[in-house]
Amino acid sequence: MFKFKLRFSIIIFLVFIAFTIIGTLSHEYGHVLVAKFLGYNTHLSYSSMSYKEKGYYEDAEVKEIFSIVDLYHHEINNNLPFKEKKRFNTLKHSLEKKYKLNFKHIFWIALGGPLQTILTSLIGLCILFYRKTSTKHKLKFLDWLAILLACFISREVYNTFGALVSKFINKERFFTGDEFEISRYLELNQWVIPIITALIGACVMYYILFNVVPKAYRFSFIVSGFLGGISGFVFWNNFLGPIVLP
Repeated sequence: MFKFKLRFSIIIFLVFIAFTIIGTLSHEYGHVLVAKFLGYNTHLSYSSMSYKEKGYYEDAEVKEIFSIVDLYHHEINNNLPFKEKKRFNTLKHSLEKKYKLNFKHIFWIALGGPLQTILTSLIGLCILFYRKTSTKHKLKFLDWLAILLACFISREVYNTFGALVSKFINKERFFTGDEFEISRYLELNQWVIPIITALIGACVMYYILFNVVPKAYRFSFIVSGFLGGISGFVFWNNFLGPIVLP
């Protein structure tokens, strides 16, 4: 039952590293596509995206406040006094009035990431159902690809589990993940949407692991996939990502 297939495990480990990076970027592109559809200028970073109204980056006040931030970012981040602090605060208040937040847009843009992740997983599941893939059949390349796509939803499980750990260990109370923002916008307890998506993700992963992945490969797939996912996250967020997409 717990036989470890070395060659298969190495392949799955490397594939999960790659798909963790792909999953992270595709998730952010979900936000980007919605923001662009709503008319915003967007910027994609290695683990996040930002969006501003058109013309924002050409605004003279924006350029000025950016130049101040470049000079005094340490003082600003640590709330220390600095020479241009009065001017900085004036510009900040001016820009806040000029570029007011549209909370409906914030909601739809926040929704874009999780929707992309869930839809990708759904595509994988549809392929598996269409091909009637199960542990009784020898899996082809397309079956394994569909499994990997379906596993995208594991992000929902990991994120919620990570937030729960932070809640109980670090005593955090406010979380900024997409699902938490969606819950707050809908005037629900911030944990409602994360828990729902995590439960859906857990059900999908259970189905994949125990109804699709062959028993002979299951242990190797779980261990290698888990380690590959963590390695991919660390490698992308701490090494490659900041270089490629700062």
